[in-house]
Amino acid sequence: MNSDPIIIEVVPGPTIEVTSTDQSICEGGTATISATVTGGAGITSYQWQQYNGSTWDDIPGETSASYTTPVLTIGTYQYRLAITQDDGCDQFSTTITINV
Repeated sequence: MNSDPIIIEVVPGPTIEVTSTDQSICEGGTATISATVTGGAGITSYQWQQYNGSTWDDIPGETSASYTTPVLTIGTYQYRLAITQDDGCDQFSTTITINV
């Protein structure tokens, strides 16, 4: 019995480029962070996260390629994007810091 060979293609993992409309804003303002994902394999799922001082917390409902912060008070805020793709192609973006 002959069978055709199975070809498995291994591709580089995904990369994420994140940009922000502003990294310094006035109190009461918002910032929009956007991401572009290249590489990897399959459908990309997004989850924005905020650093709470010791761990990264998922921001509920923020599952698209861009995120607009709520109105911010004086402080420093750190955000990143976690992506998941098919077959283990997962990645975190670099951190974006917003200063108010």
